[in-house]
Amino acid sequence: KCLARAFSPQCHAHSRMGVEGDEGAESECADFLDGFMDVFNEPSGAEVSTEASALRALLRGDRLGALPFLEESFGTRWFHIRSVCPDLDFGLPELLGQFHAFDAAANRALREERIRNYVACRQVGATFGAGAAWAMQPSYLSAHVVRRTRADADCGGEGDGLRTEFVKEEKVVTQFLRDVKATDDEACLDLRGWTVVLNQIQGATPGLRSLHHCIFCLTGCTGGINAYLTPSGAIGKPKHTDDHDIVVLQLHGEKLWTLYDVDYAPMSDVLLTPGDLLYLPQGFPHHAREVHNVTDKAPSLHISLSQKRGAYTLASVLSAVLAIRRSAAAVCGGPQEIEHLRTAFAACGGPLHRLNQLLPGRLHQALVKAFDPDDVSLDVMVEVAALVRAAASDIPALSKQGPTAWEAAQPESDRNERAMLRVAAEITFAELFQLQQLPDDVLVAFVSDALWTLRERWIDEFFTNHGLRPLLPPTACTFPEEGADVLSSGWRRRVGICAFLRCCLLRVDGRRIEIPEEQVPAVKFMMRHSASETFCLSAVPGTSAVVSEAARTLLTFAAIEAVATEAKLMGQQESHVSCAP
Repeated sequence: KCLARAFSPQCHAHSRMGVEGDEGAESECADFLDGFMDVFNEPSGAEVSTEASALRALLRGDRLGALPFLEESFGTRWFHIRSVCPDLDFGLPELLGQFHAFDAAANRALREERIRNYVACRQVGATFGAGAAWAMQPSYLSAHVVRRTRADADCGGEGDGLRTEFVKEEKVVTQFLRDVKATDDEACLDLRGWTVVLNQIQGATPGLRSLHHCIFCLTGCTGGINAYLTPSGAIGKPKHTDDHDIVVLQLHGEKLWTLYDVDYAPMSDVLLTPGDLLYLPQGFPHHAREVHNVTDKAPSLHISLSQKRGAYTLASVLSAVLAIRRSAAAVCGGPQEIEHLRTAFAACGGPLHRLNQLLPGRLHQALVKAFDPDDVSLDVMVEVAALVRAAASDIPALSKQGPTAWEAAQPESDRNERAMLRVAAEITFAELFQLQQLPDDVLVAFVSDALWTLRERWIDEFFTNHGLRPLLPPTACTFPEEGADVLSSGWRRRVGICAFLRCCLLRVDGRRIEIPEEQVPAVKFMMRHSASETFCLSAVPGTSAVVSEAARTLLTFAAIEAVATEAKLMGQQESHVSCAP
């Protein structure tokens, strides 16, 4: 009934689908299928108030508190929220410390060594996982400097009378950073008008590592953290768009952001002061400059968390479905092919086209927070499959269109590359037509396989690039002695872990563990609880030996933690903390 309703001729003709009785779901998906997302409307005061609480929860890793933002606004609305930044162990002194010891080559070598070790050993499971930690994560990967100055008559400009200078040569940048003179007086920080960009700094401090990890767990989107230091009165990069969402946290000084509409006309000026947050969806034109103050010449420092949508866009899901179908037919298919197809399909529409948007928030979050495929209902898969079918019908027409308004503002080389990508997309026209003709249940099966393949790949890519989360000290991972009444002990899932189980392979914060088949029901029971829910091992399905061994494995890899004895739990029930049934 669910399949028939979602793929009925009436539903297909209008590109709408939903679950019976859920008008909100129908409206959400219908809006999504209108083509372009309207990200340019300025949020109302009431919306800002609601999002402030949700974004605070996002930054501390609280999924429940962050749901209003994650399900309703992430990827679709921009927001400026005042005074929501958490207390971080990173600021101007820590950044200057990185400047004076700058050695990008050594950091890249450290990262490459860690990636080689991880790729070589990740199949080993427990023997590898127990020894890996954040210590192998570099503090940064590269840096460059940029400034905008008055254009000479002979040099022209960029439409605003200014020209942009970039310096990326590593030797030059290294010497520049080491020459920066810093004293207790911030006005003496001589940057000579250059904005310094330090890339991929999420490994610089424990606070940045934790922030980076918890946001990935909640959004499922990868990316890094960059730091931007701009001297008083200077303008950094020219107006531009990013191919990812950004979460900006203002740490020091002030910075004025100018936001533009789809035609690059000025739309709004946003002044960020210390503690402020600015969220911009991908494709939102903007530029930033430090606010000149004749009495306060302190520089401006902000960090930007990039959120690459990757696995959760229609272009990605459609690409994975085609690659899996090719693989099933003994034709070439795999991660590289998925990425090539995704890039080609994404080029068919601008940054705001539905092909490049996140799946509707409710569907996206259902996929991100699932511990295993059984956690996601058939209704969710049916809705995603309907979106994929509609997207497959769009690409032939889109690929033959001329440059969009977004592309017209790009350099000629970028437009030529996009044209070549459109040609690559045309190669799949026959396959796209075949996909549209698939029976409903067959398409849903392919979409399900594609989504979980993308989820596995995206998790592996994140931890390969950014390092594993540290394990707890051995004293915290000691399972109760055999003589103790283990089954009456209280346990809960650890806060802020990234865990996913498919078949018998468990991923926990970048580590892979093979789970014996008889332990799978016990592992599912324990890991499906939220971190606020306490359970007793006596309630876990399986024999006492199987349950104890499953719990021991999860404890070793810091997936669960002990809470209290059954006696203490009974006393806590009056405080609304109870054993799971």
